[in-house]
Amino acid sequence: MSMMPSFEVMYSNPVVKLTFDAVNIFGIGEKISVSGYGIYPIQTKFSNVNITDITDVQSITLDTNYQNAWSMFINSSLSGNGLNEGSDFWINTTDSGIKIEFAPALDVDITLKLINIVAQIGPGWIE
Repeated sequence: MSMMPSFEVMYSNPVVKLTFDAVNIFGIGEKISVSGYGIYPIQTKFSNVNITDITDVQSITLDTNYQNAWSMFINSSLSGNGLNEGSDFWINTTDSGIKIEFAPALDVDITLKLINIVAQIGPGWIE
């Protein structure tokens, strides 16, 4: 499964509020795979959410093998909300990902939401 991450930017100079939602889907029980031909139901159930607020952020490091895709996504998200690359923020590629640095004049806060969903393949729900 591949989808654009949920990343929201709210900017009112000098305050930058970033919200990043990460959805973690994991299988439980023995019903986590299927093979063959046919139609198979996928049942999902909300498990929990963990919310972490981080204030006074100066930089963000993302570990990823997809530096170019993340760099373009972050640049587009920040630039599309009024921030300027080269004066408000800088994105640099590292050996293991990217690093986003913010201008010292900005007040950057992040809310991270990790949403856990359990999933099973096939009919019936195993607890």
